Amino acid sequence: MENYLIKNLFINPDIKNSTFNSGLTKEELDLILEEHFERLLTEIKKVQPQEAPEILKRGVRTAEAEWITNPKTADDFFLIAYSAQMDKKYDKALEYYQKTVALDHYDTASYNNMGNTYFEGKRDYNKAIECFIKVIKINPNYEAAYYNMGRVFQEVRDYNKAIECFKKTIKIKPDFVDAYNNMGISYANIKEYDMAIKCYEMAIRYKPDFAEAYYNMGLDYKQGKRDYNKAIECYNKAILYMPNHVDAHFNKGCIYSEIKRYEEAVKCYEMAIQYKPDEIKAYFNMGYALEELGFASDKKEFYFQAIKCYEKVVKYQPDFVGAYMNMGLIYIQIGGNINIKQGIDYIKLASDLGSEEAKEWLKRNLHR
Repeated sequence: MENYLIKNLFINPDIKNSTFNSGLTKEELDLILEEHFERLLTEIKKVQPQEAPEILKRGVRTAEAEWITNPKTADDFFLIAYSAQMDKKYDKALEYYQKTVALDHYDTASYNNMGNTYFEGKRDYNKAIECFIKVIKINPNYEAAYYNMGRVFQEVRDYNKAIECFKKTIKIKPDFVDAYNNMGISYANIKEYDMAIKCYEMAIRYKPDFAEAYYNMGLDYKQGKRDYNKAIECYNKAILYMPNHVDAHFNKGCIYSEIKRYEEAVKCYEMAIQYKPDEIKAYFNMGYALEELGFASDKKEFYFQAIKCYEKVVKYQPDFVGAYMNMGLIYIQIGGNINIKQGIDYIKLASDLGSEEAKEWLKRNLHR
């Protein structure tokens, strides 16, 4: 999902005219902005690769560029602000965007980036929306401002307003795939799953390898439509285009667990953990699937594998009461004085951490 910070700066000539047009080589640009410009180039190349070299307005040849040490123009202030934003120095970014718009009251790119800075950096949603509205007043066809405002409404759970913003985005730019994707998420949050799926399908039509759209569609088939086969198909597509999509592997495992295909569930959780070794929810769910395999086969090795999973859970989250409770019950299930004592100790620990289930178990089994 993209933030759309500066895209229109480079694809809409009316926003910054021809101010960035020195024709410097990439090496010369790297010298000026070092790692900041690397990121800037990456963002630009996503949109218009042929425009990437035409960024600065004059041919600066030294690392100590004049516009960095002695900024004078709106463009100078804009680049300093953008660099600060990329470094997550949000107060500095806002300061320099304000200086930019003080010199150029119609600088939509700065207002748009300022809105994103308030949104993502400061979590000031009202100020963010104010900035995006300013952009739209200056340029009613600035699709990124509608999109970013939709993201703000989505964040504050005003999904109907978010949908309206995303609709305006795609009316201006019909192939804006992230707008379709986010509109689908908003529809799903108001339980309009058919509309959500249509949005993801539109995103995929324009971007056939859009893993996130396949993933979100899988969620809606799973949670909204209860069509597990379709959901698995979507997760498989997401994984095809993004093999390290941890949540796709995890949710696919959840479906297999729900339909009691535990061996396949374990494989999915293992894949999630392969790409994210501290994924607590995958360890916990894998522990449960292994327990079920143990109950079904009466093979103790599954129980011990489940315990290892729960040990990983509490390694990464020491107050995870469910893991202690499950380990306790497994040790008691295995049997033998040592194992039973170990199990009771784990259940007591869960009780000390506030588990009502553990307290009830101790009261029922130890205080007769």
